[in-house]
Amino acid sequence: MPRKRFNQHFEPLQKACIPDNASYLLFRESTTHARLSTVVMYNYFKDAQRIAKELRSSFSSEPDRMEELRRIEQVAEHNAVALNLISRLGTLDPSLKVHFEFNYHPQFATVVVKRS
Repeated sequence: MPRKRFNQHFEPLQKACIPDNASYLLFRESTTHARLSTVVMYNYFKDAQRIAKELRSSFSSEPDRMEELRRIEQVAEHNAVALNLISRLGTLDPSLKVHFEFNYHPQFATVVVKRS
């Protein structure tokens, strides 16, 4: 079931064309020393949590939308914690494994970080 759900969500990306002369090895080599700011990614999750909380008053009489907001908040909270953990331990702990689950929301994946 998780594999099927993953395929349904990411199949369009898997079918995307890779430009000529852009192999995985070239991509990996060119991004090995890249420094991507985790602060910006973290703020997106925090923003999602903040916006969901702000919207609660607008949808207080609509239980379905309140449930949707709750789910989005849960995904954002879990992903913010996971990102924080990955940014602190990711390069220092090679046993760290990351995978995605759709436990809280059917369209937005939650990052699961575990040690192998």
